[in-house]
Amino acid sequence: MEENKAAKFNVFRLKKRVKESDQPLLNLAIVINFLNDEAYLLMEPSVHFSELPVTIIAKNDSTNTSKEIILAEQNRESTLHFAADVYESVLQGSHLYLENDTAQIPLLSTHQEKEAFRITVSDYFRLTRVY
Repeated sequence: MEENKAAKFNVFRLKKRVKESDQPLLNLAIVINFLNDEAYLLMEPSVHFSELPVTIIAKNDSTNTSKEIILAEQNRESTLHFAADVYESVLQGSHLYLENDTAQIPLLSTHQEKEAFRITVSDYFRLTRVY
């Protein structure tokens, strides 16, 4: 937990998340604005996610399907929809790829990365009773 008394919010990050990697990291944090009784997901800054829009391709081998998940802007609602779509893809066993101009780069490819993402989103859903 990181406390910001001046802004009156707390940021919660999973300790077991991957903090450094040569591959793109999709780490989320839960921000709680206790003054306004609000909580939201924050996509942690990363070199690979510094420019919007962010496009992720979810490929599911068992159903032979793929879908595009796009984050066009970072605000409370769009980040929630983006995270929920990625979360559902992770639960379905899809392989995720960050799409850029030249390639598709594997994303959430290790068990630790998937679990950190899954646990953070699941905790957010339980906290806010979204699902």
